Amino acid sequence: ASILSRPRQTEKGRALMARVSSEYKAWREVYVALDETIKQLSETTSPEEKDRLFSNYDELYKKMVPISNQMGGTFDELTMNNIENTNLMVASNNRSASQAKLLMIMVIVIGVLFSIFLTVLLTKAVVGPVKKAVIFAQEIATGDLMVKLDINQKDEIGILAKSLENMVEKLRNVVSSVIVGADNILSASIQVSSSSQQMSQGSNEQASSTEEI
Repeated sequence: ASILSRPRQTEKGRALMARVSSEYKAWREVYVALDETIKQLSETTSPEEKDRLFSNYDELYKKMVPISNQMGGTFDELTMNNIENTNLMVASNNRSASQAKLLMIMVIVIGVLFSIFLTVLLTKAVVGPVKKAVIFAQEIATGDLMVKLDINQKDEIGILAKSLENMVEKLRNVVSSVIVGADNILSASIQVSSSSQQMSQGSNEQASSTEEI
């Protein structure tokens, strides 16, 4: 598209386009009249007519020159205005690109920080309970059946911790039953031993009585 057909985005650009359009119309009118005068000069043979046409030509030429100069200056202003607008658009686009780049960097940094935070969170959520479970098992291995496992989670780690607690509770009940059974056996043994002593004593007394008879 030519420079005249491009849309103007500023008031100054639209004003320059209106001015150059008006100047072009004035220049065009003089140009058509001058062209017609030149044509008549080439066709006439009368000296008087040639003098009149030369005089008309000179008048039109002097009228056309300042219009051409003025229109050329307006074109220069229009060109400079286009360059200024283009530079402003380039600067604006560069700022937008810089802002977009900064935003992208911020998004990447936030994403990395979030990934690190999520990794630490997941590590604490898994490693911490696993360490507690290991310590719990070690305490049980030393014979401490009263140890507690403090893990309150709804995931697989929590299920494992609950299973370990149930296992220890059952083991505690078994040991308690064994201890009670052992105590009962001990009591029964004591009673049997006491009865045996009494029977032995009775036998000895009976034997002594028999000897006396």
